[in-house]
Amino acid sequence: IDSGPTYDFGTVTVNSAGTRVFTVSNSGGVAATALGDNAALATPFNYVGGSYPGTGGTCGITLSAGFSCTINLEFAPVGSGAFVDTVVL
Repeated sequence: IDSGPTYDFGTVTVNSAGTRVFTVSNSGGVAATALGDNAALATPFNYVGGSYPGTGGTCGITLSAGFSCTINLEFAPVGSGAFVDTVVL
């Protein structure tokens, strides 16, 4: 993922949302398959629009070697505090 192993949405006001488009690259020699099979995120994180890869995201189930695609995530806290989740593709 283009942002490295971690990404900080920064300060997001309660009951609003911060969004980010992430680029996923397959630099390996074979196609990556079953992308999105374990795509669930914990609240307050979600895919924009509610499902993988997020509205405007281009990732599908397979990502060919040497290609990239995007996922569109949002962080929408309903309370204050620090929140952590992991994207598993």
